[in-house]
Amino acid sequence: GMDALSHSMEALFATGFHPFAESIAIGAIKIIKENLVKAYNNGDDLYVRGMMLTASIMGGAAFQKGLGSMHGISHAIGGLCDKAHGLTIAVVMPYIIKHNYSAIKEKLSQLSTVLNLKHNTPSSVLDWIIQTREQLQIPNDLQQIGIEQQKLGIISEIAIDDPTVSTNPVKMDRDGMLEILTNAYEGKL
Repeated sequence: GMDALSHSMEALFATGFHPFAESIAIGAIKIIKENLVKAYNNGDDLYVRGMMLTASIMGGAAFQKGLGSMHGISHAIGGLCDKAHGLTIAVVMPYIIKHNYSAIKEKLSQLSTVLNLKHNTPSSVLDWIIQTREQLQIPNDLQQIGIEQQKLGIISEIAIDDPTVSTNPVKMDRDGMLEILTNAYEGKL
């Protein structure tokens, strides 16, 4: 479910112009907000599971616009450290959003309205993601999933070369990538 969310979030924020993909992404994020925790809490509820399947397909269609550093980092961690893709995406997601904040602030604000969050602010989307991770019992940092600090440099080197990083809304360099990983390792938002 968090990987489906990342597909739509990164498609929405990716560089370039693709209003159709962005509309699909926003629709998928709304469906995920309404159904992910319910599906997690009751796997027998076929309606919410069907809605999550729908959102997943929508996210897959939306990311034709591009992805970003969430996937670059997750691909690197998965390959180097043998960690599940959805889990690594979920752990690094808020750190990437925070890093990209200046470039995606307007879209976050619009998204907060569409999601009917308590506060219509860019930071409320980040708060919702963190709350959702807690409800899904997803760890807050890379240490908690067994990533060793000495591997952050090589993860950064691999991630920066991942093709998904090319459409990240903030141009990534090695220092920025290492900063994100360090923050995600230390749990510093």
